[in-house]
Amino acid sequence: MKLLEADLLFDGEDWQKDIRLEIDNSGRVVRCLPAQGGVTRYRVVIPGFVNSHSHCFQRAMAGFAEISFEGKNSFWGWRERMYGLVGGLSEQDFFKICRFFMAENLQSGYTTLTEFHYFHHEANGLPRVPRDLLCLHLIENAKRAGIRLTLLPVLYMLGGFGKTALKEQQAFLMNSVADYLEFLDGLSPKNSDSFLCGMAIHSLRAVSHEALKELFSNTTHQKIPIHIHIAEQELEVLECQKFYGKRPVEWLLQNLPVNEQWSLIHATHVNALELSGMACKNVVAGLCPITEANLGDGVFPLRDWFDWNGKISIGSDSNIRLDPFEELRMLEYGQRLLYKSRCVAADRTQNSTGTRLIKSLYRGSSQSSGFKVGGLKVSDMADFIVLDANHPSVIHPEPETLWDRLIFSGSKEMIQDVFVGGVQVVSQGKHQDYHDALEGFSEVLLGR
Repeated sequence: MKLLEADLLFDGEDWQKDIRLEIDNSGRVVRCLPAQGGVTRYRVVIPGFVNSHSHCFQRAMAGFAEISFEGKNSFWGWRERMYGLVGGLSEQDFFKICRFFMAENLQSGYTTLTEFHYFHHEANGLPRVPRDLLCLHLIENAKRAGIRLTLLPVLYMLGGFGKTALKEQQAFLMNSVADYLEFLDGLSPKNSDSFLCGMAIHSLRAVSHEALKELFSNTTHQKIPIHIHIAEQELEVLECQKFYGKRPVEWLLQNLPVNEQWSLIHATHVNALELSGMACKNVVAGLCPITEANLGDGVFPLRDWFDWNGKISIGSDSNIRLDPFEELRMLEYGQRLLYKSRCVAADRTQNSTGTRLIKSLYRGSSQSSGFKVGGLKVSDMADFIVLDANHPSVIHPEPETLWDRLIFSGSKEMIQDVFVGGVQVVSQGKHQDYHDALEGFSEVLLGR
């Protein structure tokens, strides 16, 4: 049994003062009691964050796609740069990127990583041996780093609505739904308290209606997280309307068994009817504000989503930056620019912008990852962050304003220690493997 106490601890819903947590050997909170003294005590403790949407390998292109080239300053131009990265990465490069990325996530306060993995084959489309080699790299690196991992192997079969895949997309493809389900079946036995194999559909443009019907005619998908890229780009919406006669989210809700297992990633370009349908299905809106801003995607209608009491999660996606506080700040600031107003996420029931953002986030993060995380109540996993009591955004903390201070004037530099399942994985802001992992990552960048 492990014990800790905190002056202030956020349990996922409220700030608790002078509290003790008891953590069992499985890494779960088993009791919450008034502080008694005699054990390690911290000033401010918050639950760890879930990085709910990431493509690990893209960490190696962060900052390398910011040069303008005529006619291609869009997501589609960025995608060409990404294809170029894939063509030059070896398996060892992938391992080195993952190793660094896992340590960097933990230092940034992400205690669970949800990896949207579609790098299935060699760049030329030939199968890897074993074919789940990169997945095994991800699992190994997560275990080594001490981060909780939800792995989402991606079904990716087409190059666009009704289009054959491009040569550059060969590394991402699954040959059939049967192959994909067999792939999942090979990984699912590894499920544990720290690893979960879920399921992902790359997008409606990358998987046919027939394949989707086959996929959901089996029971493999029951009770696991299901994620999909959806309505990220305006061109994607227009092409879907042309091909299916409906908008992407509209078509999805009418044709697939969408429920609380689903996270709709981005969902940037949705209308009021689609938002209401998402809320009725109890899905999570998986938002990646830094990447969405970097790619010029657009702005998700957060105010309207919150009017439906919608849940959100955040992800680092292309990994241009890793900072959950900055993701939330970018999310709110995008709304302010859109509406030319302040405190957009706040309302009459919750006038603290930061508090309303964080409560929705922690609720959605647990649902999106499939783990009981995002809180520090009895039966929750004991994944938590100790903040630096001397940081300007943490000094003299008051519950009424603290989340606003952390999100709007703070950053990942506030993070002092990080624990996953009650086990310390970051001390004084550093992961023990960070420097060695950085050396390997540097070798990958040198070889670009």
